[in-house]
Amino acid sequence: MNINHFISLVIRSLESINEQYRQPYENRLYERILCYEFYHQLRMRVDKLNWPFILHGELDKRYRNIKRIPDFVFHVPRSEKNFAAIEFKSTRAGIRWIKEDLKKLREFTHGELNYKIGILIVFGKKNSLKRLQQKLNNEPYDDKLLIIFFDVEKGKCNILKLNAYTKNQ
Repeated sequence: MNINHFISLVIRSLESINEQYRQPYENRLYERILCYEFYHQLRMRVDKLNWPFILHGELDKRYRNIKRIPDFVFHVPRSEKNFAAIEFKSTRAGIRWIKEDLKKLREFTHGELNYKIGILIVFGKKNSLKRLQQKLNNEPYDDKLLIIFFDVEKGKCNILKLNAYTKNQ
């Protein structure tokens, strides 16, 4: 499986989410609604491919005795074949919780589960995204993590950092 191809599918899935799912009520952002529609969009793309990996959402906390589970994992169930851990966070959550999610993704990519990539999707309005990007510019480089900023007003993605997986895109 090609990591660049998977990242491309993630971005296309996000950018395919219609406005009614990005801002369903009075311009208020709802993580769960956005996540469900992302799951639908990504599944439509991934299911057409002959990849052995399965997209699972919010596994039970007892999964492999892990206390902190990301929003999505892309893996082969009941095996050691782990590909991607994906976490969503609204800009309203603030920098503290975004850094906690980065820490969680590092546990999945650098710990015993050895996921190939961790993707943090930060969603919100353009000005809030810009402020968070500036605050995250000093985060340590990690070639297994990717941060995607998703502008819910325009329905477009921006990658904060280039890492080993995105340099050739």
